[in-house]
Amino acid sequence: MCETIKKLPMRLEELRLAKGYTKRQIAAILGVSEAMYCRVISGQRSLPDNHIETIAKALDADPDELKALSLADKVLSETSSYTNKIVGKALKIVNENHQ
Repeated sequence: MCETIKKLPMRLEELRLAKGYTKRQIAAILGVSEAMYCRVISGQRSLPDNHIETIAKALDADPDELKALSLADKVLSETSSYTNKIVGKALKIVNENHQ
């Protein structure tokens, strides 16, 4: 099965480049190594919510957008082996419970 391109890392790179930060600078803002930040950007590691808040502030981004992208990446990863029909039903159930 094909690997899904993760949404949050793509958006973080767009924002980082638009602001003119280096990967090393963003890693320093987050208090992690540049190697760790590179693993996040490559999709190998996820970013904890507290780091999402920090990076959103540094990049003048909406933290809710970044959290939604992070959650979407998790959902895509967990549902990759299911049909669209089953995923749709599951998401409908989740949506009903969040109203």
